[in-house]
Amino acid sequence: MPCHIEFRRDTEKANIMIPFSVSASAAETFAAFLADYSTADIPYAWHTERRSVGVTGHSGTSQSLDLAALIFLRRAANDRLYALKIHAPDHAALFDDGQRITTTTGEVIAAAYSTLAGETFTFESGSLVG
Repeated sequence: MPCHIEFRRDTEKANIMIPFSVSASAAETFAAFLADYSTADIPYAWHTERRSVGVTGHSGTSQSLDLAALIFLRRAANDRLYALKIHAPDHAALFDDGQRITTTTGEVIAAAYSTLAGETFTFESGSLVG
C-alpha cells in the first residue's frame, strides 16, 4: 500500500508518494528518518490515515522545497528503478561534491526504504535536482 509524506517550509509544502509501505508506523518511522536529510519540517505521513509525525528538519542551510535530492533505488523483486525525492535537502548530510549523493548515504537510505517497503531495494544513484 502506498504512503505519502509531507514536507513544509514556512508556507510552502510538497508531498511525496511512496508506492510501498508495510504499515502506518513504518511510514511514520521513515518520515522521521528523512528529517535527518532535509532542512524542511515533516509534519505528516499518510498510510491509511493522516498521522502527525511532527519532526523538525535537520539543521543546515535552509533550502527551498523546489530543490530536491532525487534518489534512484532498484527493487530486487522486478529489477526496476524507483525514484525517491527528498525536498529541501541538507547538502552536508547527502552530497559529496555538492551535486551527487554519496554511496554510503545512498545505501543507508536504501536500507531504510527496504524496511518501509518490506522488501529489498538497493541504491543506484542520486543527485540534486530543481
